[in-house]
Amino acid sequence: MKKKKDRPHHWNPHRYSLVFLLLCLIPLQVITSIRLKSASVEEGVHLYAGAYRLLTGSQDAAPGYPWLIRAYAALPLWISNVKFPEKEPLPDEMYPFELGSRFLYEVNDADSILFKSRLMIVGLSILLGLYVFRFAKDISGWTSGYIALLFYAFCPNILAHSGRVTLDLALTAFVFIALYHYHRALRHRCITDLIGASVFTFLAINTKYSGLLLCPIFILYSLLFRYSIGKPNDGPPHFDSRFSSQRVTPVSLFLLVFFTAVVLTNAIYLFNGSFSSIRGYHDSLQNRPKAVESTIFRQLAETPIISSLPTCLPAAYLRGLDLTLHEDRESLHPNWYLGKLYPQDGNLPSYYLVAFLLKTPLSLLIVLTLPGLLTLYPVIVRFKNKHRNNKLKPEQNSADPVEPFTPLDSIARYQLIFLLIPCGVYFLFFSLICQSQLGLRLILPIYPFLYVTAGFLIPRMFQNQKPAASIIAVLTGWFMLSSLLIHPHYLSYFNELAGGPDKGIHYFADSNIDWGEDIKGLKAYMNMKGIPEINLMYYGPNGSPEIRYYGIRQAPPERIDRSPWAISATWLYYADIDAIRKAVPFSLKTRQPDDKVGHSIYIYLP
Repeated sequence: MKKKKDRPHHWNPHRYSLVFLLLCLIPLQVITSIRLKSASVEEGVHLYAGAYRLLTGSQDAAPGYPWLIRAYAALPLWISNVKFPEKEPLPDEMYPFELGSRFLYEVNDADSILFKSRLMIVGLSILLGLYVFRFAKDISGWTSGYIALLFYAFCPNILAHSGRVTLDLALTAFVFIALYHYHRALRHRCITDLIGASVFTFLAINTKYSGLLLCPIFILYSLLFRYSIGKPNDGPPHFDSRFSSQRVTPVSLFLLVFFTAVVLTNAIYLFNGSFSSIRGYHDSLQNRPKAVESTIFRQLAETPIISSLPTCLPAAYLRGLDLTLHEDRESLHPNWYLGKLYPQDGNLPSYYLVAFLLKTPLSLLIVLTLPGLLTLYPVIVRFKNKHRNNKLKPEQNSADPVEPFTPLDSIARYQLIFLLIPCGVYFLFFSLICQSQLGLRLILPIYPFLYVTAGFLIPRMFQNQKPAASIIAVLTGWFMLSSLLIHPHYLSYFNELAGGPDKGIHYFADSNIDWGEDIKGLKAYMNMKGIPEINLMYYGPNGSPEIRYYGIRQAPPERIDRSPWAISATWLYYADIDAIRKAVPFSLKTRQPDDKVGHSIYIYLP
């Protein structure tokens, strides 16, 4: 009788039960948070544009971003009978904040719309968590997968954007999943991974234009694979013996993936203006009133040869890219950095490094830096032993110390570099090239790779040593506690180096701590404290519709001195401006708030 074959190891239900539990923790934390939060600055714009695209078929609403993921987030509104503000010409601008605010708070039920649409982003967060587990498990085993998913499920920065109808979490998910499949396609040449890499690359470049950074990352991946693998006896061994028999090279794989993504992009825009020239695009703007054009596009349109070359992207996609470049280079919006206001933009090379160091849980920073310190431990001990052993007899010499960190072999180094390449590309681009430094959210795509890196490194720390489990348990517990303590105000998270969320405003503002999401919390605070009216300086997309929607009554001018003040944290950066000093009867720089709402609205009692 034939023996019954054992079920493959990866189908073990007990192994996947922990994965399921950790994935369930993501919506549990996010949903209990989003019910307490009003719309952040950009949510109204994205929902308005997405719903307008679904219900009217027009791509003219807020054309500064691709429409695909906006429409995905607005899918629940398709059957909700939403209304649009009264008919008027759509502004040809990137952020029509007033329209978005009116769409949510004047003609629709904002809380209902926000909750339904935010659940769509929660779904993407769960999908990303599953892929974080898969990536870590594939390169380093089940334990690494569990560790990476645990860090991901409790990451305050991931949770902050998993509950908002913005594009940052969606971009993070699609970039990570595209690179996961591309990594596998390089190794195994599986058609499923080729399709996965192409589809998720298409989704990434149609979420935000920074998804186009996949292009240099793919090139670096291909070069690393090509020159690390080399001949059979050079460098890391082949991951798959079938690779040498395949005629598809890493370069052709890269071209195939991007060609497919571009074709799909043209398809969803119905190939409208897909092969027009940049000069033709430039001429089309002359017929649009108040249309802006970036200097880069204008210069390309004036270059003799380049201006006549056909583009491979739809006209509407190019329009959004043009507006993004204009917003980044020429709109001159402010940056808030280390307690100082930079009113006319300007590149701050250290911005994202400092933001990363202050808004990333300190326990994760320790996990990522500890292996480097541990590699020095045996060297230091051997150096001490060498001097001590010189004074002892040969039979008294001590044994070599046990290395607390297993050295990385060639394959492990290769995998580690694979994980760190996307982090380096995003860091360098936004630190040195991008002018708009508006929050850690712009480099959010690095975090899944860091959690896979943590899962990759932790099992190699203190192997076969009892203190290992205790140290790792402390770091992991510390990470989870940091997330639980900041709930539900994940956006305002700052680590212990910064002094916690209460000190965060001394370093950054805007989407790092105050994105206009606590006006709903302010109304709850007023009800709890019995405050009938308040003086309000609110940092939000428009202000008035939100204030009326939540029933916040502002104090009349004659009772300014007798009523409390509620001032959004970001306005502290404008404390020296004459308009602020005249409006507020005390100094925002010297007076400490009496209370806070969600770390982003400061309360000053009379």
